[in-house]
Formats: sequence, structure tokens, C-alpha cells
Amino acid sequence: MANLRKILLVDDEEDLREALSEQLVMTEDFDVFEAGNGSEALEKAKEQIYDLVIL
Repeated sequence: MANLRKILLVDDEEDLREALSEQLVMTEDFDVFEAGNGSEALEKAKEQIYDLVIL
């Protein structure tokens, strides 16, 4: 698992977020981080750099 792409997945619907996250992780190309709202997403974005943010 070298050089995984980091994705921040932001959605207030937990079931949708989890389903999409599971599918992305299964490819073994992505490391997925989740946020349930905009405030949480901003905090996570301040902590590290993501290759992609899905809103």
C-alpha cells in the first residue's frame, strides 16, 4: 500500500458516507477520512492535506 491518495469525504448522511467510503477503500488506492459537517471538515483540512475533497 504505497502512496495512497487521501480523500476527505464530507456528508451529513452517515449511511451514504459509510457506503461510499467502503467502496473507495476496497480499491486499495485511497485512504478515506470522513466528516459529518462543514465545521468538522474544516478542522480536518487544517490538520493535513488531502488529494481530493468530496462534498
